[in-house]
Amino acid sequence: MRRNEGFLLATVMAMLVPIFLLVLSMSSLATTSLRVAENRRDRVVAEQAAEAGLTLAMAQIRAAEEPPDELSGSCGDGVNCSYQAVLKEENDTGALYEVRVKGYGQNGAERELAALVLKGYGEPQIAPVFSQGLVSKEAVLVTGSPTIVGDVHGDHGFDLRGNRIRIEEGTASASCTPEEDPTCICSAHGASLREYCQRDGTPTYVVPPAQVDDPAAYIDTLWERYDELRPGTGFDVVHEGRLEIHSANDLEELGIGNGDEPVRIRVVGGDVNIGPGIEIENVEFVLDDDRTFRSESDLSQVKVWAGNISIQGAPTLEKVAFFADQQVGIGGGTSVYDSVIMADSLGGDIAGNSPDTNGNVAFYSTKVLVDGDYTVSGHVEFYGASTVASRGNLEFRGHTLFDVSAYPDGSPGLALIAEGDVTINGAGGREDFAGVIWSGGQVIFNDGASTLYGGVVAIGQIIKHGNTNIYARHIENDDLPTVDSFDGVQVLSRTVLFGD
Repeated sequence: MRRNEGFLLATVMAMLVPIFLLVLSMSSLATTSLRVAENRRDRVVAEQAAEAGLTLAMAQIRAAEEPPDELSGSCGDGVNCSYQAVLKEENDTGALYEVRVKGYGQNGAERELAALVLKGYGEPQIAPVFSQGLVSKEAVLVTGSPTIVGDVHGDHGFDLRGNRIRIEEGTASASCTPEEDPTCICSAHGASLREYCQRDGTPTYVVPPAQVDDPAAYIDTLWERYDELRPGTGFDVVHEGRLEIHSANDLEELGIGNGDEPVRIRVVGGDVNIGPGIEIENVEFVLDDDRTFRSESDLSQVKVWAGNISIQGAPTLEKVAFFADQQVGIGGGTSVYDSVIMADSLGGDIAGNSPDTNGNVAFYSTKVLVDGDYTVSGHVEFYGASTVASRGNLEFRGHTLFDVSAYPDGSPGLALIAEGDVTINGAGGREDFAGVIWSGGQVIFNDGASTLYGGVVAIGQIIKHGNTNIYARHIENDDLPTVDSFDGVQVLSRTVLFGD
């Protein structure tokens, strides 16, 4: 009997050992699971703290009236985090910050974020397509050996024929494939360009069609804008027949220079002839639509509405507004500042007839609008935010100079806008320039080794011969269409640096 009792005891003990081990294992597993859960919860707390820090940094950036160079701070109310925001770039449309954030859990967990945060001012900005590079609703053809810093895009493809063409900080793209569109072009010569076309002729980068508007309607808008500057009615002087102005006495008889308000003069049935050496200021002249206004003197704050306008004698024109029903002629040596010239046509004299520097016609931040084709075939210089807009074709020949003093983003630049084609010919005397070319037809470059800082946009093809470089830049010109920029604060990108 005792033997049976001992056997039963041993059996019970043997059965209890695995049960004990099982209980011990389960207890250890529960402890480990609890520790894992606590660590996970602590990581979540650190993650939430980092997000709170980013939100707080964005709130501080939003609240600042003037963008500070640097912001830093920490969270409160039981949230353990810190942030630092450094201003990287600012312009009229917004401020860009690099933000670093650290969040901490209660038991040592950490999470670190890096983010780019944009504070947009909601100010209008030039439509981005104008600072993209070469953009065509048709196709882009490039020959020679230019450097293109920016994008080359044709909705119907591109043909890069020069072995030395370089594309930097951009790509060559299209909005078509040969499979869907047999007319789609994808051709790229040279080792550095082959990446843009696959072996079967399919563009490597197929993107949505370019958002490019035909400039015709916009030119009408410009016409309406500057047409409001025409001389008004309610004339102070009505003169019949030819009006001659050659001396201070002539000015005094007309009441010119006797007050702050402009003197409005209506000339009926005659021309106006202003001799040299007389300063004419704050006057408005209205002539019959078949009569001519001629001047050899400096003009300031003068408005003229006539059939023809002829400027000779190398004067200085400042803040003038010319409206010609037929033609404007501007002789060599004339300098035109902050003015508006609107004409059915511009005469050949606008280019100047002298091959030397003294024969130049120079436009500084001046708007030239032509109701038809406009060809510049001599020494004409454009500076600053000047504009040339044509309801026909634009063609520049010979020694045309487009120039500004600096070319970073935001520089004032020239706007060449045409309902038809824009053609730029001739290498002699051409310099680097900042500007935008916007064409309802083709844009054709046939010049040498200058650099365009800005962009080219065309409804038709862009054909770029020669070695003209294209550096995509944002330029400022009030005569280009704008879009509203972002208003508020947003995260452009974010990266987890520590604490997955």
